[in-house]
Amino acid sequence: MSASTQPQAIPQAVLLPYEGIILRRLAWDRKEKCFVLRAENPAYPEIRIQEDLTGRILGRLAWVMQKV
Repeated sequence: MSASTQPQAIPQAVLLPYEGIILRRLAWDRKEKCFVLRAENPAYPEIRIQEDLTGRILGRLAWVMQKV
């Protein structure tokens, strides 16, 4: 998917089976009719989910505390 056709993505905390809570940019791909989860780091592949995410989206990411 090229940068010009990428759906708008909002950082979210999402609960995935066998993964736990992950922080990803969440968008809806209208053409493919699926959710797209993208990491900030391009080394991680995007995740496409065609199932309902009701109850799995925990909330919008506002802040992350990390040691530098």
